[in-house]
Amino acid sequence: MSNNKKKKSSKQPRFHATGGLEVLYGVNPVFEAIRAKKRKIHTLYVTPLFAQKDRSLIRAAEVRNISVEERDKKEIARLSGREDNQGVCAMVSAYQCLNPEKFLKKIASAPEEQLPNILMIDNIQDVNNVAAVLRSAECLGLKHVVFTEREHSVISPVVCKRSAGAAEHLHILALNNPSTLLKEMKERGYYLYGLDAKGKKRVEETQFHTPFCIIIGSEGKGIRPKIASFCTDLLSITQRGEVSSMNLSTAAAITMHIAMLQQ
Repeated sequence: MSNNKKKKSSKQPRFHATGGLEVLYGVNPVFEAIRAKKRKIHTLYVTPLFAQKDRSLIRAAEVRNISVEERDKKEIARLSGREDNQGVCAMVSAYQCLNPEKFLKKIASAPEEQLPNILMIDNIQDVNNVAAVLRSAECLGLKHVVFTEREHSVISPVVCKRSAGAAEHLHILALNNPSTLLKEMKERGYYLYGLDAKGKKRVEETQFHTPFCIIIGSEGKGIRPKIASFCTDLLSITQRGEVSSMNLSTAAAITMHIAMLQQ
């Protein structure tokens, strides 16, 4: 809290989604943004009730000299544009993805032992699936994530909220055309494992060689053929139930868990 005092102000803040600013909402997304130190946090807004019952977020903001202001419940909802804000929102700099040219240079030139394992997300548009996959990736230690279509890769405040702030700790790259990256990864010895319900090889029987890239596609359509053509193996998960397929984010979590356990 700036100057160790809460500011009560009737003045309306000028929050806009333009100009490189956005509004994060919810306890975990805001707290993880503060912890990660990747964004500039301009102001933290909390309801008086939240300020009374939970001081940890406010203390974290104070450590970083972030201004904290109290606003009523209706004002927090107006600023965040969401009712599920938990009494918290913050004006922050927009999420920054990795620079494609710099990332390609890293893949091309880094020593083999420094090449990162990667998760590639191909054309998944459902925000709940995206958020769940990002949360699992971060929890399991798979820190580099590539989206294959720039227009579907915006790490919005909604994705941040539904991923419990996991996106703040990931290195995310957005590409309109991933072919150059896939070719470079193949040349550098990456093993490209595509997750496909019709895959001949079982995830649970696979030895995941490093460096690797796990590729997942959208529910229904799966990985696009052009991207699947780069894959070293197409993998599926053994199922014993009556339902024909499991949720995409669940299948992705199982695959990442098995792969990361082997590292």
